[in-house]
Amino acid sequence: MSFYRGQAIIYACQGNKAQAEKSIQKVEHYITKGESSYGFYQAERELTELVKEHIRQALYKDVRKP
Repeated sequence: MSFYRGQAIIYACQGNKAQAEKSIQKVEHYITKGESSYGFYQAERELTELVKEHIRQALYKDVRKP
């Protein structure tokens, strides 16, 4: 999960919106898949949500400007 989250950050820094979103979706898939079995997935989910929020703010800030 950390690998894909890291990839998302790298893609976001490169301005590659589609790949950043795709990497975040992979992380979310793995979290959803394992969350019911292991408690640490909750921490992974929280960290991923923070990263996702910052990536989206960075990548879509130009879209929100009038």
